[in-house]
Amino acid sequence: MISKITAFIDFILSFLFSSKHTKNTFSCIPSVETIETTDAINNKIQVNLSTNILTKTIYLFKYLEERYQFLIAENETLSQNIQKFKQDNHSAQVEIQKLCTVVSCLETRVNESESKSTELHVRNTILTDKIKELEIQKKALIEELGGAIGKEDLEYATWDLVLQTTKLLIQERDKVVKDNKELERENQLLTQTIQKLEVKISKLQFQSNTSSISISPNEIMTLKSSIQRLEQENRNKNSRIKRLEQGNSNNNEYQIQSLEQKNNEMKSHIEKLEKDICDKNSRIEKLEEYIQQSLEQIKILMAKENNYNST
Repeated sequence: MISKITAFIDFILSFLFSSKHTKNTFSCIPSVETIETTDAINNKIQVNLSTNILTKTIYLFKYLEERYQFLIAENETLSQNIQKFKQDNHSAQVEIQKLCTVVSCLETRVNESESKSTELHVRNTILTDKIKELEIQKKALIEELGGAIGKEDLEYATWDLVLQTTKLLIQERDKVVKDNKELERENQLLTQTIQKLEVKISKLQFQSNTSSISISPNEIMTLKSSIQRLEQENRNKNSRIKRLEQGNSNNNEYQIQSLEQKNNEMKSHIEKLEKDICDKNSRIEKLEEYIQQSLEQIKILMAKENNYNST
């Protein structure tokens, strides 16, 4: 393109200098004063015309050269931003996979705790029924013995049974507390992982909002499929949390609420990503229109150049 413009300028200059010394011919021979006056006028017109054309040609050449350098620099910047965005997207997907693994592990722990809590509740109910049955048998035996003989021994045996039962219940409670502490530790690890992911997503959103990034349709479809997969996983987690809320004890309600809050935050991040994709689509359309306009301007300039060359 630059070589063609240079050749065009050389052609204009050669035309101007060659036509500068050309004299007009007339059908009749005028006087010497008329010829000199006409030559002076023609030379002045040619000089003004050549100066005007040369100035406009140099200005056009500088404008096209600056425009060409600007487009090259902008193309390199966009390529670097696209590569960086791909790397950040890959890192975010890895973090999301790790988060899904941790959530699955936590759900397994919660299910185990739920089953143990249910089992403990059943055993507690059975022991309560046995204690009531023993109380009835104790009263019947005391009445049968007259209400006085061996009463102290029966009360001692009864309270000993109650004490043993209480110790067993305390042991089971301590075991459940230990399991709950493990779940809390797992929840803390999950919270830290989610916070890291939130920082990563925020950084990615900031980079996306502060730079004009061109994304291919395939990358947009990949992001949309990832968002749909995350939404499906979010719905599955919400359904599991609802099932846990129906059968879990009061100690696990706080963990369930925390999971719901984190899922809501993930949902809001997904909505932000969808909005970001829409913004990028509009930016892509604007960039394509801008490139199309630039190509049309270049075609118009090349057509003008061809017309100048042909003349």
